[in-house]
Amino acid sequence: MKLGGYVGAGLLREDEVRSKLASAAKACGLGTDGDPGEGERAITNGIEIGKATPKTIPGPNGRANGHHPAVPVHPNGTPAVSGPLTKKAGDFETRPVEWLWPNRIPKRKLTTAAGSGGLGKSFVFCDLAARVSVGGEIPGMGGECFEVGNVLIINCEDDPEDTTVPRLMEAGADLRRIWILRPEHLGRFTLAEVDMIKRVVAEEMGGSVALVIIDPATAFVGKADDHKNAQLQALLGPLRTAAWEIAAAIILVTHINKASGGGNVEAAMRVVGGVAWVNAVRAALIFVKDPDDPAKRLMIPFKNNNGPEQKGLAYRVAPTEALARIEWEGEVDTTADEAMGGSASKPGPKSRLTDEQIDAIVGRLFEGRNQVPSSEGTKFLRDQGVPFDKIKSTRNRLGIRAKQLASGWVWIASYGLRNAPPAPI
Repeated sequence: MKLGGYVGAGLLREDEVRSKLASAAKACGLGTDGDPGEGERAITNGIEIGKATPKTIPGPNGRANGHHPAVPVHPNGTPAVSGPLTKKAGDFETRPVEWLWPNRIPKRKLTTAAGSGGLGKSFVFCDLAARVSVGGEIPGMGGECFEVGNVLIINCEDDPEDTTVPRLMEAGADLRRIWILRPEHLGRFTLAEVDMIKRVVAEEMGGSVALVIIDPATAFVGKADDHKNAQLQALLGPLRTAAWEIAAAIILVTHINKASGGGNVEAAMRVVGGVAWVNAVRAALIFVKDPDDPAKRLMIPFKNNNGPEQKGLAYRVAPTEALARIEWEGEVDTTADEAMGGSASKPGPKSRLTDEQIDAIVGRLFEGRNQVPSSEGTKFLRDQGVPFDKIKSTRNRLGIRAKQLASGWVWIASYGLRNAPPAPI
């Protein structure tokens, strides 16, 4: 990458640099493990990244290296941009959007993933990293698999030795394809340090990365106030460019704030900090707990600028003998606004139901049965206009209790309701 900077500045010839790097790659065995093109790809990637930020060596009389003019400087001291500033629209080669996770997480772009603590977000992204590292199955895609790729994890909350790496191992990761930023460098890393990410990719990851996970992103804003939209936009701008240059999906893991205004707030407004955490990215996911099943969590898309809307996915953090792992359970119909109690959910007036009204509602739900699957009960209440975040409280008002059986969670009608038989003991 550094040599590419000198190539971009015209200080070194690209053919000579390529020749020297190819000899060095051959000497260290790069590309001898069944992938003969690995060395060439790494060289090309590093040179192209370096050329994007040309270097100069100022010499006497303002000349660089004694032969080339130094980079022009504006009166304010910042380097001037050399070369054309624009490109005609017709000169661009169009191409389809690239996806890490089809229609959920795009490559070359930023994705925000927000949710309360304790929902297993970091577990989910360790699971994702593991699947990418081995080309594992894509959840909810009917057997389709990820393309094998390298992963970079930047995490300041979990210890690599006793948390992150054990989780990756439990998920079946190829640890040779996953890099973790060293703890001693976390203190100086910020989202503005895109050169650090580029350097890791070019010099340590062979020039190739599919996924970068920054967890939590709010810990790496440096001196910027991420509640001020202008500062946050300025912080994320170079990171967006870096995602494009290294051809990676960059995921920004963050938190949500407490509901205000009676809980009637859109999902996008629940993300901690400025609105740029949502506006500046191309995709966003919200994590919530299933209100009817305390052990089930939902990952629901609430923004996708580059693809069609997708349903949410349910998952569990399932204990294992060694630790735990993510188990995916398929799609859910709940939207992000409904899950957050947002504006799409408009609860009706809180009037007290009479015994006759309760019996009528429960009778239509159970239809002579003493229990129904919780998914069926949830759908029934949703069809009646009950917001997702009010399902549990409405169920309680109707005298219905939830119970976990071997076959899954069910709703059971309580005693004393005339249109439903008594529940079994």
